[in-house]
Amino acid sequence: MVVPEIVREIIANIAAGSTLYRETKRLNDLGLLSPGSKYKGRPRKHGRSWPHTTIRGIVHQRAYSGVHTVRLNGGEGGASLAARGVLAIISPALQKRALAALAENKRYAGGKKGRNYLLRGLVWCSRCGTTYGGTCTSPPGTDKRYSYYSCHRRKATYYKRTREHSCPHVLSG
Repeated sequence: MVVPEIVREIIANIAAGSTLYRETKRLNDLGLLSPGSKYKGRPRKHGRSWPHTTIRGIVHQRAYSGVHTVRLNGGEGGASLAARGVLAIISPALQKRALAALAENKRYAGGKKGRNYLLRGLVWCSRCGTTYGGTCTSPPGTDKRYSYYSCHRRKATYYKRTREHSCPHVLSG
């Protein structure tokens, strides 16, 4: 179960311009237990770290702003939806701003405009089997930029459970 104060913080930070990955890193650095999972009558099993998908689910959960939607079996054409009011822990306006911020962040998910990496997703890592994506760097004190491809798993350092990978970079010219 996620504590209401944490939910308010997450949604307020996202609405203020934070990203899913920045919030994930912040919560993992604070050492807060992730919600994890609960199966039937068993006790809750907390995860080792906060994944970004959990943060996204929290922001999209309408019950936090006072509307709980349930799927009912039976209606014509398959399942139907029913909404009921519940106690809100955030304002609907704040949630709407957070959802708009996520939509804006999604526009830049593939990197910054003008950086087209044509081989993104087509090159595979020989060590761990994940795809390569494009990125660029510039050494300190210089204006020169180096573009290269690197393993996606190598960049996933926001997860504490991910170990450092030694997958090689591929220069893109």
